[in-house]
Amino acid sequence: MRDVPDRTARALARGIATGFVVTLAASGLRAQEDAPGELLANHGCVVGPKDVMAADGAPQNRLDELSAYAEAALEAREAERQGDWIVLGAEICTILPPEIESTYDIESPLVQRHVSGVDANAEVGEHGCFIASEGIQNDLVALEGLSPDAAAVAYLEMIAQGVRSGRVTFFSDDPLRTPSGFQALTGACAEVPQIEAIRRSQTLMLEHFDTIVRENAKRVTCAPNANPVTIEVAQVLSNATEGESVNQWTMMEVLLLSIGAGWIEGVTATQRGTPRPPICSHVE
Repeated sequence: MRDVPDRTARALARGIATGFVVTLAASGLRAQEDAPGELLANHGCVVGPKDVMAADGAPQNRLDELSAYAEAALEAREAERQGDWIVLGAEICTILPPEIESTYDIESPLVQRHVSGVDANAEVGEHGCFIASEGIQNDLVALEGLSPDAAAVAYLEMIAQGVRSGRVTFFSDDPLRTPSGFQALTGACAEVPQIEAIRRSQTLMLEHFDTIVRENAKRVTCAPNANPVTIEVAQVLSNATEGESVNQWTMMEVLLLSIGAGWIEGVTATQRGTPRPPICSHVE
């Protein structure tokens, strides 16, 4: 992940005995009880290998049910197959921003010692508390005993959790100006000139996450070391919000959320990993 700027997720057997009733009609697939579509919204609206889904937090006692639901949606033409995965259509499932677990936190002492003062970069026209990823990863190795690869993943999950909670951003309203890195938004670090634009752009990104992910998948192939998120997502979000979102680097926030969700597999200190649905698609 060194190229990340920083200054270094068959038809239903007629009457399935799994505790839910599905009506398959002209209007489409609809759940009458605890809707599988609602559950899957928190897992990228995709169904795939059961071991991967279980590792991502899908309830093991419902994996067969979810697979049957996805196959029924496929037969009803409300889903499409992408490699080993079935991606549910937007009409029956809305992809929600993932809830991300992290061992470390943006406000922990180990991390805070590598966060700059709010005016440290003022002389180059940047105001904000920027996070030094290399220092954090070095400390995770030296002080926590992690391997370099584990330290890289721990750092990325921590940043992803920060983005999801609104405590970290990667923001610039100028596509030609790359931010110095990920920026903390806690305490005095939130006292920056563009904080309202930062907060609003991030809120809109989370609100339109389904649209962003599905549009990105049209442009990205699920291949090893592919660029999993494209720069075009900033324009997708701008179009969806009639220009209200101004962050030209939305790509970076969506990338981190995708890593934190497990939609990019095999990420290490030196490898970008392999994206999988819903963030990408397979070429048939």
